[in-house]
Amino acid sequence: MYEKKVKLVAWLQNPEEKWDAENSASCGARACVREKDSYEIHKQEIARPDYEKRKESIFRETSGRGHGAVLNQSCFLFSIDNLTRASTFLLCSSEYAQHLQQSLRWTTAERGFYLPKSLIGTAAERIMKSQFELYSEMQKAEIPSEDTRFILPLYTKTTIQTLLNARELMHLDSMSNEQNIPSEVKDTIKQMMDEAKKIAPHLMKNRDKNYEKLAWFPSSQLFAPINSTMDDLIYKFGLEKIILIDSSKIPMKQEAIRKAIEERDEAELANLKHYHFTFLMPMSLTAFHQATRQRTWNQSVQSLESAVEYGNFVIPPSIKGTDFEPYYKFFK
Repeated sequence: MYEKKVKLVAWLQNPEEKWDAENSASCGARACVREKDSYEIHKQEIARPDYEKRKESIFRETSGRGHGAVLNQSCFLFSIDNLTRASTFLLCSSEYAQHLQQSLRWTTAERGFYLPKSLIGTAAERIMKSQFELYSEMQKAEIPSEDTRFILPLYTKTTIQTLLNARELMHLDSMSNEQNIPSEVKDTIKQMMDEAKKIAPHLMKNRDKNYEKLAWFPSSQLFAPINSTMDDLIYKFGLEKIILIDSSKIPMKQEAIRKAIEERDEAELANLKHYHFTFLMPMSLTAFHQATRQRTWNQSVQSLESAVEYGNFVIPPSIKGTDFEPYYKFFK
């Protein structure tokens, strides 16, 4: 029941002009070294009997040699049902992908949870079932939905719509094959890759250079085995409060700052991007996920494995002092 469904529902194309999922990237790449624009190049290319071979050639010589901008030109839209919250954590970590995710503030967790075969019949299964029972009891007691959902495990099923280009899909594919990534998360990304390869087989090949980590904007790694720098910072500053570690700024006059903020002068607003403040702050996984999905800030994160060892957790105010608090603490 409630099996995962990964559906590629749309991609950048123009059927009337015979632009397919790969043409925007392949013809755009050719326009970089030709006098004609990509539209004119496309008309010539699709008329050639060897066009498929030429697509393979252009991707081998551009994105295959590390020209990642070519991969930005082809985009995919996925509708995914019954993936886990763990999968959405990885999906949303990529800063150049965009998402609309089901909110458990407005819906329920009726889909239940995914359970790997290795956990069937174990204490982990019993704990997750008990978490859902507590979730239901808190809902009946009219605890706000945004607080009852805190108790749900990362294997809780949800839905998401994700828009991303070929470059970021490859980035996700690379991250999904790192150490410590749960099998269900790997499966989500694999299905996305399989769907994209069906319509863009030349574009989506792993040609080594297009999987170079330094070519991607680095993402926070919740599932990493360890983040030594974060652990060192936590050891030095602790996790009891928000700490301003560093700040730096360019010289801007007070009038320029006022003009940027009050008059919405975009030239001056752009300068404010160079005002940097680096904080070390404790937060719940729920808050972290919101900050990640909404692109609120650039961030790094302590690995989940390390965070569990600290044992810190948040009890929502609506649950503190109620009969549910002892059970909530037990599950945390």
